[in-house]
Amino acid sequence: MKKTLRYLWVGDVTSAISYLSNIPEGDVKKQKWLDELIAYLERKRECIVCYAVRDKLDFRNSSNPVEKANDIIVAKRQKHNGMAWTPKGSSSLAAIEFLYHNDQAYEWFFNHSIPMLTPNLIACA
Repeated sequence: MKKTLRYLWVGDVTSAISYLSNIPEGDVKKQKWLDELIAYLERKRECIVCYAVRDKLDFRNSSNPVEKANDIIVAKRQKHNGMAWTPKGSSSLAAIEFLYHNDQAYEWFFNHSIPMLTPNLIACA
């Protein structure tokens, strides 16, 4: 685990996958879990940043701002009103609330664009 995390800390996904792929089968408790981890790293390769650089630049290396935003935007409204939501409905509410909280409603509803998002950010969501 420590060696894999060292690779990922510096954004070296290729080395992390190579290391994980070369672990002897007898050393793995559940091969399925290892295969799922490798597949996840492959899928998210473009989204895995160099956390060491972010740390040096005093950028956040956690998702807590995103989690709090979700709590403010979606969870409170759903939980405190005793509502049951489908994943599609919950995602739709989050998207609409996002537009209003970021003053992008006009841009989206009339121009069908949100200028602050980039294709890379959308792919990593």
